Amino acid sequence: INSFGMGLVGAAWATLAGNYLSCIVLLVLGYSGKKEGAVKLEKHIPSFAEMRLFSKALGPQLLFSMLKNVCYLMLQSVATQFSTATCAAHQALWSVWAVLSFCPTPLEQAAQVFLPSYLVTAQEEEENAKRSTPPVFSKAREFSKTL
Repeated sequence: INSFGMGLVGAAWATLAGNYLSCIVLLVLGYSGKKEGAVKLEKHIPSFAEMRLFSKALGPQLLFSMLKNVCYLMLQSVATQFSTATCAAHQALWSVWAVLSFCPTPLEQAAQVFLPSYLVTAQEEEENAKRSTPPVFSKAREFSKTL
């Protein structure tokens, strides 16, 4: 993009074109339904129990993301009050902080792929444990979970 002299505007257009292209490829190859193993899109309204399990698993991640963005906001708002030299030093440290805090985000998103099977397995294990444990020991198990 830079060799064509388009600069930042060209980079923005290239990003937009890349996003649309990846969406089209995903829809054509992944959801076409013509190939074996293709994913079928289905409408499904989750039940309250499914939403409870989902929120239990994603609660810490949501909290972590929100706190990370609050830190970002506070750091940048304080940096606007610095002098030029101090702001330049802040930018160097800010770059390191941004790399260390935002690089794991794709890994977090990739981990979400395994979340549905984990939730179903956890729910099945919990139901099996309730069925197989005598009532006397179920109270002890619940108490140990709170610790």
